[in-house]
Amino acid sequence: MRPAFLILVDGADVTAQFQDRLVSLTVTDNDGEEADQVEITVDDRGGRVSMPALDARLEVFLGWHGQPLSMMGVFAVDGVSGEGPVETLTISATAADMKGPIRNPKTRGWQDVTLADIARTIAAEAGLEAVLSPSLAGRAFPYVAQTAESDLHLITRLARPFNATAKPAGGRLIVQRRGEPATAAGDAMPSGAITRADLTGWNWRLETRGMADRIEAEYTAPDAGMREIVSAGEGDSSRRLRHVFTDRASALDAAEGELARGRTTAMTCSAELASFRPDIIAGARAVLAGISEKIDGDWQVKKVEHRLEGALLTGIELTKGAAG
Repeated sequence: MRPAFLILVDGADVTAQFQDRLVSLTVTDNDGEEADQVEITVDDRGGRVSMPALDARLEVFLGWHGQPLSMMGVFAVDGVSGEGPVETLTISATAADMKGPIRNPKTRGWQDVTLADIARTIAAEAGLEAVLSPSLAGRAFPYVAQTAESDLHLITRLARPFNATAKPAGGRLIVQRRGEPATAAGDAMPSGAITRADLTGWNWRLETRGMADRIEAEYTAPDAGMREIVSAGEGDSSRRLRHVFTDRASALDAAEGELARGRTTAMTCSAELASFRPDIIAGARAVLAGISEKIDGDWQVKKVEHRLEGALLTGIELTKGAAG
């Protein structure tokens, strides 16, 4: 099959300009806290490729000739550069929803709210729709202080203790718990094992450096006005979270979430797939099977990179706990 792509700049189809000049096109889908990105490099000999304006809206589609193309995202151009004497033009762009008011610092307090209440308010103010995993929506907070903190940082901070991420994408603010069998919108996560036949290469690493057996968190006891400490996990090595929480339940949730995150990043694997796999998305669960007994099993997808550079291929970065 022959790779195909479609590029729209502010709604105008510019694919023809790039068709015979494309050097590489890379779309990176990140898990939650990092913005999705695209980078396009073209042969610009003769200066015939138009340079998009900064903040121009960039829509990218990938796939195969004769088949429907997969929408890879909507991005805002944040950089254009060139090289010579063999002239090339490189366009870089970041997920459009990661820019704008959701990143502006604000100071306010939230009283007796759920995670869904906060997400919906933040999303509405940014012109987005809030979509949350059902298991997260009802999480309650007696009080949340937002002090010179962006809305995106706030919702990310509140989601983190539940091993969840917050990510603006596709007109939505998606608050998703890692590893759940469905997306926050209720769609089934991609299923099916990735086998040795699906890969052209892989590498993995098991590393415990920096992991703590016990995570501590401080909170202010409302009756005594004094700080107290809760902990999650057992063992000699410990680490204390920097943030001071307003109640015991929030502090314990944060400690347990940080302990879980430490365990899910104990082992990493990078793999190159033999084909283009738009169905694999960051934040999803992946199953490796028939590759090696050392790495076969369940993983979390941390990053997906789709590259069109002659061939159209997908690379993935995975994480899992040390115990498998």
